Amino acid sequence: MILDIFMPNLRGIEAIHEIKKIRPDVKILILTMHKDKEYLYLALSAGAKGYLLKEDADKELFSAIEKVRQGKTYISPHFSEEIVDDLVQVGRGEAKTVFEVDPLTPARGKF
Repeated sequence: MILDIFMPNLRGIEAIHEIKKIRPDVKILILTMHKDKEYLYLALSAGAKGYLLKEDADKELFSAIEKVRQGKTYISPHFSEEIVDDLVQVGRGEAKTVFEVDPLTPARGKF
């Protein structure tokens, strides 16, 4: 299933939670314009298997779909350096988590 972060009636993160409650086996790819890594982390923690920026879709869409279909995780290349930096900080004990917000608390009004 391909979703966006912002959709009519139900936001993407909320939709992921609802879909996973009903069908935990569904593989979800987020296709979005949002480059904020907070959205990336929230989507993945909600159960998405991929996060693809629309600007990368012309080159990466089929690859992203195939990886997600195989049960692997796909993340747009834009985030590579930021994710590695976050993981290094966690590994060094400089941060407790890669999340900038508590992933279990809905960020009401922010989305």
